Amino acid sequence: MPLRNMKYYAGQSLYSVWRNKLMSLISMSTVCFCLILLGVAILIGDNLQYISQQLQAQFEIQAFMDSGASQAQVSEMEKQIKALAGVADVVVETPEEGIEWFKQEVENGAEAFEGLEGENNPLPYCFKVTLSDASQAENIEKSIQSMNQILQVNNRRDVLNSIVHFTKGIRWVSLAGMLIFALIAVFIISNTIKLAVMARSREISIMKSVGATDWFIRWPFIIEGAIVGLIGAVIAFFPVFFGYRGIAHWWSGLLDIVKLVDANAILVYLILAFCLIGIGIGSIGSIMAVRKHLRV
Repeated sequence: MPLRNMKYYAGQSLYSVWRNKLMSLISMSTVCFCLILLGVAILIGDNLQYISQQLQAQFEIQAFMDSGASQAQVSEMEKQIKALAGVADVVVETPEEGIEWFKQEVENGAEAFEGLEGENNPLPYCFKVTLSDASQAENIEKSIQSMNQILQVNNRRDVLNSIVHFTKGIRWVSLAGMLIFALIAVFIISNTIKLAVMARSREISIMKSVGATDWFIRWPFIIEGAIVGLIGAVIAFFPVFFGYRGIAHWWSGLLDIVKLVDANAILVYLILAFCLIGIGIGSIGSIMAVRKHLRV
């Protein structure tokens, strides 16, 4: 594309945006509003995925082994469990450590569990297994259960499955919402460009009669839509980002169990996503308007 043509396209696009100030402002506002909702949907989806990963990382399977097992047998069992696919780590809790936990955490535990040390300790060894791949929980549980000297295996796989299914559902809802809002913005911008085409119909006819190509006439309208979409995206970015940063800061002081995605970590990703989506929405809306209403 020659440089002089680029200058012409940019000049015509900016002039058209200025000449149709009201409709351009409406289009920018629509893109801004839609992208704010899109941004909220994206952030909700990303954070639910992030929280789900944290909860899955905290999920553990507990396997119990006879307290009469020797230290060598316990170490060998630990190695076997660690070798299973999908296992991130194994922590061994001895019967003595288990009793101490009960004494500290249970009300009146020091009195209730007094005298249950040493040979009188009824607790088994407990292997606390954390997973690197939560989808392997059922297979890991069956593998551990089949090992010799394992008395019992406990887990909360039902809770884990609920978390995974809930996260997937929210992501699909977020995607559906983003698509709906994007279509609304495309429709509004398409109507704006259609008005610009109609306002310049005589000029377009003259340009066509002196040999202007179809794309020479179309490009200013496409760039106009992209400019409108980009401005709307930039405006939308600020309330979404700074609003989210405030919420993330408040959340960090409220809960330590799960954290939200760090605002600074998504700064570049978010602004690029907004700009690309805004330009894409504006360009698509313009192309639709030009194809339907520009008689060239």
